[in-house]
Amino acid sequence: MKFKSIIFLMVLLLFAIKGNAQSSEEGGYLKMMVQGLLRPLCRVDTSKMRTSDTVLYLPVGKHRVQIWEPTLTLIDSTVVIKLKDTVKYSFTLGFDPAWVSYAWAHDKYKSKRNKNYFVSPIFIGLTLSAGILMNQVVVEKQYKKAMDSYDIYFRSGYQTDMDKHKDDFEASRKKYNNDRLIEYGIYAVSGALIINYIRIIKKQSKVIEPVYHQDKLLSRIDFDVRPGLMNKGWLCGLRIKI
Repeated sequence: MKFKSIIFLMVLLLFAIKGNAQSSEEGGYLKMMVQGLLRPLCRVDTSKMRTSDTVLYLPVGKHRVQIWEPTLTLIDSTVVIKLKDTVKYSFTLGFDPAWVSYAWAHDKYKSKRNKNYFVSPIFIGLTLSAGILMNQVVVEKQYKKAMDSYDIYFRSGYQTDMDKHKDDFEASRKKYNNDRLIEYGIYAVSGALIINYIRIIKKQSKVIEPVYHQDKLLSRIDFDVRPGLMNKGWLCGLRIKI
C-alpha cells in the first residue's frame, strides 16, 4: 500500500513538471526597437522599464505596448505574440505637437524680448556718447577759442588788432552757439529714446511668456519645461503625485 502511494505521488509530480514545461513553452518573444531617443520609459501590459532595444518573453496573444518620454508623443500600440516565434516591432518617437508649437512661440517671444530689451539701450548709449563727444571735442574747443579771442581783443593796443580779434571772437561765438545747439539736439534724441525704452519695457512686462505643460502619461509625474533666463538651457519642473 505504501509502495502504491509513492508511485501515485511520482506520477502526479511528473504531470506537474510536464504541465509547467508546456506552460513555459506557450509563449513567444518580442524584439522591440525604439528609435528617436535613448532608453525612454516603456510599459508592456503592466510591466515598466527604460529601454530602447530589448527582447521580452511574453505569453501568446495580444499585449499593449506604451512608450513615452516628456516632450514626446505617447506611443500606444498592440503587439501580437505567436507561439514559439519571435516578432519584431519598431517604434519611432516624435515630438509632441504642443511642444513644437511652444518651442516656435517661445523663440519668437525671446527674439522680440531681446530686441526690445537690448536694441534701444544700444542706441541710447550711442547718442549719449555722441553728445558727450560733441561737448568735449567740439563745443569746449570753440568756447576756449572764443574766450581767447575775447581776451586778446581787450589786451590789444591797436585798433586794427582789436577789430581783427573782435571778428574772430564773434565767429567763434557763433560757431560755439551752433555746436551747442547740435549737442542739445543729440541729448534730446537720447531723451526721446529713453522715454520710448521705458514705454517698451512697460509693454513687454504685460506680454505673457509661453509655457509648456504636459500631463503625466506613463508615470505619476507631471512635467513642465521652460527656458532659463540666465543661460541657454532649459529649466525642467517635475511634480510627483503621491
